Amino acid sequence: TVASPIDLSEQEWNQTMNTDLRGPWLVSKCVCKLMIEAKQKGSIINIGSMAGFDRGQLPGSLAYSSAKAGVNIMTK
Repeated sequence: TVASPIDLSEQEWNQTMNTDLRGPWLVSKCVCKLMIEAKQKGSIINIGSMAGFDRGQLPGSLAYSSAKAGVNIMTK
């Protein structure tokens, strides 16, 4: 959703977080459990965005940039 911080609705914020942050977290969590149970090493690769490092690249993208910053941090 492209909106200024004061125009962004709570529903839009939650939808973006659920899609762009919660989704990768849930998949990563599930895969980690499976790898541990199987005693298998592996890697989890999440797709982030440069918007997670610099919101200025996408004006009006507070929720998206915040979610992608979360993915970047979660994946490290």
